[in-house]
Amino acid sequence: MKLSTWTYKTRVVVLVALGIVFGLIWNQDSKLENMENEFPTLTGNNLNRDEITIPNDINDKPLLIILAFEQYHQRTVDEIIYQVEEKVDSKSINIVETPILAGASKLFQSYLDGIMRGGIKDYDIRARTITIYGKKDEILDILGIEDRNVYWYLIGENTSTILLSGMNSLSDSQLNDFSKKIND
Repeated sequence: MKLSTWTYKTRVVVLVALGIVFGLIWNQDSKLENMENEFPTLTGNNLNRDEITIPNDINDKPLLIILAFEQYHQRTVDEIIYQVEEKVDSKSINIVETPILAGASKLFQSYLDGIMRGGIKDYDIRARTITIYGKKDEILDILGIEDRNVYWYLIGENTSTILLSGMNSLSDSQLNDFSKKIND
């Protein structure tokens, strides 16, 4: 049985394409593996109503990103910030606290931001509090974390590379590593 020219060419193209795709998959790290030490790009509004893209807009020096998922996580977030500010000069690092919330209507987002803004009078703390709405599951999947804990990430200057990361408050050894990374 003789194949038509069109059928033959179609099969050749499909086989070549499959060969290329499988070759890329098997011979190189996948993009997810390559991005394992990269923090994802997130966009949200801080409590001063400025749109901020994390980490791009605020990584002019090392950046500490603290992710929280529940209101009761705030105590742990405050503890992490206190630990870092005791160990590292605040002028040598940017700190961002990032509440991650499941999707909500714009009206509810405005209401919740207003409540948070009303509870935080300090302009600088408002500026570093950047709420991300509607991407909770995606962020959890990308970072491979659960929403039961507070997570922190130290990102390098002018990059999205994760230098250190941890869960909940920092141990003494994590604080020492943290300080070394900032002071290097």
